[in-house]
Amino acid sequence: MKRLRYYVKIYMILASRYVKARMEYKTDFLISMFGIFLENILSLAFYSVIFFQVKQIGEWNYYELVFMYGFMVMASSFFHVFFGNMFNLKAYLINGDFTKFYFRPLNILFSYVSETIDIKSIFQFVIGAFLLITSSCELNLKWTWSGVMLLCILLISSAIIITSVMTICASFGFWVRDPSVIMDFMLKIKDYSKYPLSIYNPILRIVFTFVIPLGFMSYYPSLRFVKGMFFLNFKWVMLQLIITVILFLGATRIFIQGSKFYDGVGH
Repeated sequence: MKRLRYYVKIYMILASRYVKARMEYKTDFLISMFGIFLENILSLAFYSVIFFQVKQIGEWNYYELVFMYGFMVMASSFFHVFFGNMFNLKAYLINGDFTKFYFRPLNILFSYVSETIDIKSIFQFVIGAFLLITSSCELNLKWTWSGVMLLCILLISSAIIITSVMTICASFGFWVRDPSVIMDFMLKIKDYSKYPLSIYNPILRIVFTFVIPLGFMSYYPSLRFVKGMFFLNFKWVMLQLIITVILFLGATRIFIQGSKFYDGVGH
């Protein structure tokens, strides 16, 4: 616990310094926030166009899909805010800047991700929360304290799953030339989590559940709330938590092992 408090304190100091530096460029910050807003508006517009043609997608109506989309946006924001530096790993490795993290008396993964914080992506979380609340009202969902607590637990779990998967993809940069190709591919695959898993064929459902756990990023948690079930019991909730722990430990291990493999500039 003492070590955890130490890392939290260090992170708060580093994050506050970075935020102060970034806020000096307010125009860039506002433009970035507008870009995030526009991206989500276009996604919702795409949903609207689809529902002009059909009433449901795999037994999911418009506001049920909006709920799932909002959930996914909120969960994804954690990665972009706190682990966004993973997109820059290629540059750090090629120009040799990554070597500075070996000389810090900190966990190397923590040291790397705390280098930056993407504060504009906090706005992404706000947008996701707005969509989730709005869709909940339209669907007349009845929330209890236990339901809100479960929602928070599943949001945190999904956020860790997304972060772990993207960290694993970025970590390939220690062994391959360009990890951005793998990360871009995973980002495109992650877009499938915006839609119900039930619309895909059985093989893809298995793949998106146990191989690339897209289903646990938004579909299964949303199923619990908008459809009033999580396969009628909490076994799948426990399964999600187990997968979360495995992926988190695996991602941490792979990144640290990869950092030991790195041999300097232009490796």
